[in-house]
Amino acid sequence: MKNYIFLILIFKEIRRTNLILYFIDEKAPGRAKLDIFDRVNSGSTLTKHHFFKPWA
Repeated sequence: MKNYIFLILIFKEIRRTNLILYFIDEKAPGRAKLDIFDRVNSGSTLTKHHFFKPWA
């Protein structure tokens, strides 16, 4: 029963979470996609500049 209550609390927290999603254009250069992927997975903060000119 304890695990079930824990899961309910986690689910409620997930539902309250706001997500910001960015979509990468499929026509974007492969290098740009990989650069964004690496930056996201590294945990570094991305700015709008990185999304519009990720190769810079």
